[in-house]
Amino acid sequence: MLDRLTAVADRLSWFDRLDAGLACAREAGKGTAVVVVEIEHVRELNATHGHRVGDAVLRETAARITSATRTTDGTGRLGGGEFGVIVHPTDDPRTAAHDLAERLAAALNRPVSHGIDRVPVTATIGYAWTATSRADADTLVREAGLALTESRRRRAGVVGADVDARSLAGDADELDRALRRAIAQDELVAWAQPIVALADGTPRGVELLVRWERPGHGLVPPGVFIPHAERNWLVVDIARIMMRQAGRLLDEWATQPDQAHLKVAVNVGARHLLSGALIDDVRDLLAEHPRCAGHLTVELTETEFVEDTSTASETLAALVELGIGIAIDDFGTGFSSLAYFHSLPATVVKVDRSFVQHAGRDPGSAAIIRAVVGLGDAFGRVVVAEGIEDQTQADVIRSLGVALGQGYHFARPMPLPVLADWLASQPRLIARSTGR
Repeated sequence: MLDRLTAVADRLSWFDRLDAGLACAREAGKGTAVVVVEIEHVRELNATHGHRVGDAVLRETAARITSATRTTDGTGRLGGGEFGVIVHPTDDPRTAAHDLAERLAAALNRPVSHGIDRVPVTATIGYAWTATSRADADTLVREAGLALTESRRRRAGVVGADVDARSLAGDADELDRALRRAIAQDELVAWAQPIVALADGTPRGVELLVRWERPGHGLVPPGVFIPHAERNWLVVDIARIMMRQAGRLLDEWATQPDQAHLKVAVNVGARHLLSGALIDDVRDLLAEHPRCAGHLTVELTETEFVEDTSTASETLAALVELGIGIAIDDFGTGFSSLAYFHSLPATVVKVDRSFVQHAGRDPGSAAIIRAVVGLGDAFGRVVVAEGIEDQTQADVIRSLGVALGQGYHFARPMPLPVLADWLASQPRLIARSTGR
């Protein structure tokens, strides 16, 4: 049956279709995914503009979702301002779901016209996939809903969940043993996402991201094991692995004239920062890889130093004296963002992707980015824009004065061997190395 308001499938019919899709996918040996969309503040919208406007927004949302999906995908209204889309069975459900989620984000996060009014709309999106299609419909939708909640919490664009990999976390003891074994046996590897100059596209460095290649299970998403690692202090061991990899990468680049200027950033958690061990770890790293001084940056989110700003400031100041850069990640999402420009010795500020993705159509987001650039200039901070997804966003962010950018528009995270090929293919690096 169809939902009366939006003319897409109602909740029961949509779940029936998802059950049937999972069964067909299992028989075909393919994967399945679902994308869940929530239009935020529907009640407030009704209270502020009236139910007719709220209904018009929901109808337009359903129409935009339908336009952004294939005829083989199934759209349904799950209730209120929540919609679900079934991704047709495929060999690569993660990519299919992610690409669809990105299309939906672009289609939905823009105002809806109603009469002479333009009603602002914000959509939060999460998705979940299973490569085996063994999960049931309730599990798949629940995981997509949790991903949506995480997306809202992090204000990080679309977020996905691997249902097959997440099942590993069902036994915390088993996950703990497997992760400790992974640390001991070098199953954790570094991937890299480039950071480029927006003015000319020249690579300026990379951010290293941890990945777990678990034997017999494939690539385990960070969302599965990082929260566990944070609870059990294993995140400190992971940061040490990433720092050593950064040192090796910088040593390798030092032998390449066209790459010697590149920098590497690694993520450090609150426990590592506040434990007192980080400074000793960095000193040990510098003893083995002196190149890290002046070329290594540690990244922290705002929430990681709110707990003890005094200790964090002392630790970060000591790192700066050692020649290590400090980046504040996801800047603008915390409650005391402006104070950190003055109190913390940061060298880099990374503007949160939620502002980047809305800057072209939301004057408020553009104003915030412009203000961050102004503060960066005043305090000597380099500003990096995260989550740039297309050329339009890149042009807008560059026009606001941001120097550096990172996002899928330039390059997705990649294994280090692939990074080497990517760097070698960059025309501006090639021109620099040949003197052109």
